[in-house]
Amino acid sequence: MTDAPRKKSIRPKVSGKKLATGGNAGPKGDKDKDEPTMIVGVGSSAGGLQPLKELIGSLDADAKLCVVIAQHVTPTHESLLAELLAPRTKLKVKYLNRAMTPTANTVLVVPPNSDMTVENGRFKPLRVDGARVRGPRPSIDHLFSSLASEFGDRAVAVVLSGTGADGTNGTEAIRAAGGIVLVPEPGSAQFDAMPRSVIESRQYDLILSPADMGDALLRIAREANDPVEAKSLIKAVPESLVKQIKVLVRKRTGLNLDHYKMTTVLRRIRRRMQLAGCSDMQQYLAFMTGDADEATRLAGDLSVRVTSFFRDPEHFQKLKAVIEEKVERLEVGEMLRIWVPGCASGEEAYSIGILLMEAFRQQNRQASFLMFVSDINPDSVAMARAGLYSEERLKLVPEPLRQRYFDITDGVAEVSKAIRQFMIFATQNTVEDPPFSKLDLLSCRNLLIYFEAPTQKHVIAAFHYALKPDGVLFLGASETIEIQKDLFEILDSNARLYGRKSHPVVYQFSHSRKVQDEALAESNADTPPKSVTRREPSSRRAVLERTRDIVAEHYSPPAIIIDDDDRIIHFVGDLSPFVNLPRGATTWTAQQLVMAPLNVEMRALLHRCRKERISIRGGSYTMDVNGQLRRVTLAAHPDVQESKVVVLLAFESRVLSVEGEDGTDHDSINLIRELESELANTREHLQTLVEEVETSNEELQTVNEELQSSNEELQSTNEEMQTSNEELQSTNEELLTVNEEVANKSEELQSSRADLINIKEALDLVIIAVDEALAITQFNQSITMVADLNSVRLGVSIGSLHWTIRNKGISSEVLAVISDHQQRARTVTTEDGRHLHLKIVPYRNNGERQGTGAVISFADITEQVQIRDKQQAQEDLHRIMLESSRSGAIMTSPEGRITECNPAAAEITGISREDLIDRDIDSLFAEESIGDFRGHVRSALSASGDGTETCNALIRRQDGSDRWMSVSIARVGGVGSGGGLVVQLHDIHSIKRQQERLTAEHSQLRFLHAVSRRALDAESISDLLGSVLGDLSVLFDDLEVMYLKWTPAVGLIPRMRVSAGEGVEKISGRGPLKLSNPILRRLRNLELVMHHGPGDQSSGMSAGSPEAWSYLDAAVSNGLELTGVIRLASPIHREWSEYDTDLLRAVADVVSVAERDAESRQKREEAFRSLDEQRERVEITLRSISDGVITTDVEGRIESMNPPALDLCGIGADEAQGKSLFSIYNVVRGEKLAHVPNVVERCLRELEPVQDSSLDLYLLRSDGKRVPINHSAAPILDHDGAPIGAVLVFRDVTDTRLLARELSYRAAHDPLTGLPNRDEFDRRAELALKEAQAGNARCALVAIDLDRFKPVNDTAGHAAGDALLRKVAQVGREKLRESDTLARVGGDEFAVLLPNCGPQRALQIVDGLIQAIAEIRLDWSGQSLSVGASAGLVMMGTDSPALSKLLDAADAACYVAKRNGRGRVELSDLDASGLDSETAALDVVRKSMEADKCVIVQQHALLIGDKSLPQYTELLMRLQAHDGTTHRPDGFVLAARRHQLARSLDALSITHSLQQIATDDKPHHVYGLNLFAESVRDDEALTHLMEQSARTGVAPGRICLEIPEAAATQDMEILTAFAARARKAGFLLAMDQFGSQMNSFSAIRSLDLDYVKINMRPQDLSFGRPPPLDQAVLEALSHVCRRSGIRTIAVGVETHELMQSLRETGIDYVQGTVAAPVP
Repeated sequence: MTDAPRKKSIRPKVSGKKLATGGNAGPKGDKDKDEPTMIVGVGSSAGGLQPLKELIGSLDADAKLCVVIAQHVTPTHESLLAELLAPRTKLKVKYLNRAMTPTANTVLVVPPNSDMTVENGRFKPLRVDGARVRGPRPSIDHLFSSLASEFGDRAVAVVLSGTGADGTNGTEAIRAAGGIVLVPEPGSAQFDAMPRSVIESRQYDLILSPADMGDALLRIAREANDPVEAKSLIKAVPESLVKQIKVLVRKRTGLNLDHYKMTTVLRRIRRRMQLAGCSDMQQYLAFMTGDADEATRLAGDLSVRVTSFFRDPEHFQKLKAVIEEKVERLEVGEMLRIWVPGCASGEEAYSIGILLMEAFRQQNRQASFLMFVSDINPDSVAMARAGLYSEERLKLVPEPLRQRYFDITDGVAEVSKAIRQFMIFATQNTVEDPPFSKLDLLSCRNLLIYFEAPTQKHVIAAFHYALKPDGVLFLGASETIEIQKDLFEILDSNARLYGRKSHPVVYQFSHSRKVQDEALAESNADTPPKSVTRREPSSRRAVLERTRDIVAEHYSPPAIIIDDDDRIIHFVGDLSPFVNLPRGATTWTAQQLVMAPLNVEMRALLHRCRKERISIRGGSYTMDVNGQLRRVTLAAHPDVQESKVVVLLAFESRVLSVEGEDGTDHDSINLIRELESELANTREHLQTLVEEVETSNEELQTVNEELQSSNEELQSTNEEMQTSNEELQSTNEELLTVNEEVANKSEELQSSRADLINIKEALDLVIIAVDEALAITQFNQSITMVADLNSVRLGVSIGSLHWTIRNKGISSEVLAVISDHQQRARTVTTEDGRHLHLKIVPYRNNGERQGTGAVISFADITEQVQIRDKQQAQEDLHRIMLESSRSGAIMTSPEGRITECNPAAAEITGISREDLIDRDIDSLFAEESIGDFRGHVRSALSASGDGTETCNALIRRQDGSDRWMSVSIARVGGVGSGGGLVVQLHDIHSIKRQQERLTAEHSQLRFLHAVSRRALDAESISDLLGSVLGDLSVLFDDLEVMYLKWTPAVGLIPRMRVSAGEGVEKISGRGPLKLSNPILRRLRNLELVMHHGPGDQSSGMSAGSPEAWSYLDAAVSNGLELTGVIRLASPIHREWSEYDTDLLRAVADVVSVAERDAESRQKREEAFRSLDEQRERVEITLRSISDGVITTDVEGRIESMNPPALDLCGIGADEAQGKSLFSIYNVVRGEKLAHVPNVVERCLRELEPVQDSSLDLYLLRSDGKRVPINHSAAPILDHDGAPIGAVLVFRDVTDTRLLARELSYRAAHDPLTGLPNRDEFDRRAELALKEAQAGNARCALVAIDLDRFKPVNDTAGHAAGDALLRKVAQVGREKLRESDTLARVGGDEFAVLLPNCGPQRALQIVDGLIQAIAEIRLDWSGQSLSVGASAGLVMMGTDSPALSKLLDAADAACYVAKRNGRGRVELSDLDASGLDSETAALDVVRKSMEADKCVIVQQHALLIGDKSLPQYTELLMRLQAHDGTTHRPDGFVLAARRHQLARSLDALSITHSLQQIATDDKPHHVYGLNLFAESVRDDEALTHLMEQSARTGVAPGRICLEIPEAAATQDMEILTAFAARARKAGFLLAMDQFGSQMNSFSAIRSLDLDYVKINMRPQDLSFGRPPPLDQAVLEALSHVCRRSGIRTIAVGVETHELMQSLRETGIDYVQGTVAAPVP
């Protein structure tokens, strides 16, 4: 906004944020020396290195600056900028690679591909994703914006060389925050696009060369430390100087500084003085007088273009509501008018435009508005008109609006033309120029606060004048209308929204022109301005000026002043009757504004006036001016100014009168004369114009076509060149930057090269560098060590050198290194015997893997090789001796830690060498040998011995096993020398174990021989076990020996136990001794189990602690499974030896063999007995069963037949023996006696069982009879799987087949009526449907439901009902055709299928059937019983849906027939798509419940009885489809009940009904709610009703639950319980549809009712008399209810006669069309 100096919210209240260096700011002399006075951001791109050097070199440490540099480089480039700048300055130069606190005298370089941001006073680098963020990096705009936001007026921006416009937006933020912007002179920069962009946008303060910027920054920094407040400036500065500065600015720029507050003006002047280097105001005035542009710069400082989109979002939210209201109230054809003065760069104007577009869009209306956007600064207007902004400025714009109203390309956002077409941009002085008029909204934000009070008052009055009566004023957050509060009312004080009051006000357009003329006049005076008392001439001029304005306003005609381009430059008087404001963008030309018919006349007058340069009057036109009929004449008066002609176009008008005093119509006569004159002039002028226009049109047409063609070509070429230019500029900038860095780096490399040459020559190493061709590129003088110096020179191949080394082949090795880039090294020898270390490495550039040559070096290592060879020889000798020894050798430290060992030691111990090292040698020995070993170690280390010891000891291996070793211990060094020990291990384990094994085996063999003899002599296993246990107890005299028998049911049971020194003892009554599962599993595998731990207390062992017992078990088995365990038990812990285990296993094996032999003998005897028994059982079984059984051999010859088989085949036993089965067993199929292959032959062929249970198999007997059978055959196989015969089994199934036929009939027919049942009907209907869908024949499907059948069951009993159903079935058979199907599908429900039948014929058949059923009379116990029938019919066709849909459609049509009076047939309205009315109704029900939506209507009952009774209103539910159609209950109740949705509908009705009751102001009304019978049986309905009553606050006593009487007939007990709960909750109860059932009076007796609703509709009553309820019955019912305190309501009353009769009967209420129509 450029009418004001800057936005208040942008300018910091203090001079920049205190930097994060800690501490509070004290006096000037106490400031922290590290805190910078100012933060300088420097941006540069291509060609920026040299200016950077000059700038950094000019900085003085006394300025205490912190400089941040953003230099454009490629993201992957490694910047050397800090290294290049560091030598140029005394300031510290470093990269901003981490978060840093700004410190004085520091230069920070932003790294490549990063941006710099500021958080809490600390600089922080921000890595940028180049794939997502466009534009050069580091971003200069981002750097400047961050500094401005954080440091305010302590921020300085410097823009150096570079292309593009990066930094321009950032300098705007710097200046807005009060900071300073420096740019170099355009000609001094190598690439001046960046500084030129800043200059053209006028966002700079000083233009200096980079070398001079340091002095300027030093001066600014010093003055920044000594700020002068504006108030002190006012006192110190003479008023005359300020006045002269104001006049000078007014004269040169047209800006009147008198409108602005003095403090603001002086603060800006102070800033300009600081930049200009002026020490006082007088000096600055002289500077301004001599510099023609300084006044413009000062005016520019007072009009900073700073704003943003949707600034103060909460205020714009309130404005959004105002705009939406105005759009909503806008009439068709009208247009909203908006004015945004002081628009700055246009963001706030576009924000309002977006709100307007959104309001019209959300209300589905065509946008219709016109927005005037103005500013005093033409540059601001141009910027706003362009509508181009950086993407960063859209941060407050919501993403949907950003996508809808902006086109974003390469980080630049352009406002959509959809908004700009409704906006007019113009340069205008808000204070001095006339305002726009007839406005609906005026937004002037943060402008008034910078004006003096009189100016504020004047501007607010102008706003009041410009707004419509209901117009709205939108101000900034710090602005109010207190100075003119009588003109506006407050709409929202927080959002600064005000409404225009209807208050008279005189707005003076020429308010500020006096000041301008006075100021200019005084500026031209020869003497300085005098005091106020000397200003009388000026006062008189003001009076004259005012008088002239009044005369012009009241006595001169309205006029406009037009320049050469037809643009209006001034308005005079009220022009509203003659001009109109166009829509869309405009340039404010006269042709656009002057309305027809004056427009054509104006064009002709302007043409002649400019051509002839004389005043011309045009013709007259009759127009309606402010309600008066006036005659308007245009007059054009030229004002020639040098080569330009300015025309004043006046609109002269006079009032037309009808006739004069004498009755003469003078105006008519004058009018005729004027018209004749006008006609002549017009003809002449038109002729001239036509000729000129025709000529011009032809020329313009040709030129236009050429221009269009050229324009298209140029546009295409321009776009391509712009794209290429941008790419080239970016590349050029990067290359120039890198080139400058390389040039500087080259100087450093030259110096480094000299250093490296000196170092190379000083080395003792031989160094040779070669290229890819092996040509020498570098070498040092030490090369004489390996080659003749005379043969060495640069460029010579190393292959041609005279080498003095013996090992040649260097060339091939160098080539290999160059090829595979892998270094190589080896040792070579010279001819004189010296050893050299040869090393060849690839020569790489900049560390790259790809090499371009190699570097060869030789180092003399002769002494090292000689020493190494001697040491190696000694080490090889010792190593050979140790490694070849089979004895283990171990060396230890004095502390006993192993320091070295040979492979044999590792093999002996089972521990790797690595694990042995640093291990305590004692840990290698078993526990029993450690003490002995340590004793020998002490002896070896003592002074008394010779230092050696020998002993035998057990080594504990890694796997836990022990081995015997002969150990030799030797001391290293003398006594006390600390030399450690050498321990040698000789394996003697095999020798020791062999000795022990031989002894044990001899003893074991003797014992086993004795046991084997006992096994042969023993008569039984028990005797054998006794003797074996006895022998074991003698052998193991310190143990207990027992045998544990295995019994699967109880586990191991102690059977015998022998203690030391005793005979065999049998143990009984001890219980089972169970072993753990893992042990049992191992015993089943006949494995030996050893385990330690407590014994089982049931074993009879008493000695010792149970935890100390040790066991050794050996399994005894019969070859397949465990039979027992022989156990050795020790009362103390015992380690079982291999001898113990082998002996016990051998004994158990002997016992197992003996047991297997005994068991085998017993099993053979039992098998023979079993075979005899099985043969006998089979023979008895075959004789006793009814199935026939025949066995054959593999040839099919009969081996045996049981008696049933002989009987079924009709032959004797003698005839069958030996015959072929095929001769006597002949099986056929069906009535045609088709041959069936023999099943025995088949099973012998396939070797698989074969079975055939077909229902049509017959056996042909020898006498010719047929016997129904089913049969099966199976092969008989030997142990090898080969067939040896077959078994045939067959049976007589005559009875089974008869029973199956009977069951099949019963399954398809109703047992009561003999009609097909539901399943059979569905089967037939499916077949008929397929025929119909195939187009073969049409078919009708009918659903029939009996009427009044339930009363028959209730009154006469179910036997009568059954008899009546049989009668209906009989009548149905008689009335229908033979091809028709009548089925009973439910209790009183029937279905009919009419094949080959059209709809008319079907209706006739069904109608006849219904009539026949109605004529049925059944005499039963003195009663004549009858029923009726209702039917629904649906047709099957080619487009019919599934059968279930057809059945539903027929049921629905049947329900319609019942609803329409019963005793009739209804044709279903099922359409071709298969969707019927019930489906549609069900869809409505479900969608209503999903949306929780229904319509509740009221039907009032008319009170005709006691007037003290409360009014009664029934609430009825209606459902609404998506098309708005309202459905009554009869349209959806059936569908809801059929699909179990009745309860849900009741819940929906309850919720909405109680909500409606809560809003009705009828506290004494009773409201009736209908409930389905399903809800009465459900506790949830009543619970939901109670919850809704509590939630809505509706008292239960106002709600009456209307229960259908049908609920009482279904389950009276449930209904009584429901009534009791409802009563307890306080609800009223009513019986609905009273009289429709036979037990209506019993319900009155059983229920505690409040109301009874008597059904007066004849078709719903069952009393059996022509009138449903006669007078006597009604009187009786009324009397009973009155005596019981029950109110009566007659429903369905449609005549006044009936209502009068009911009143006489005593009925309390009537409900029906006579009272109120059903909604």
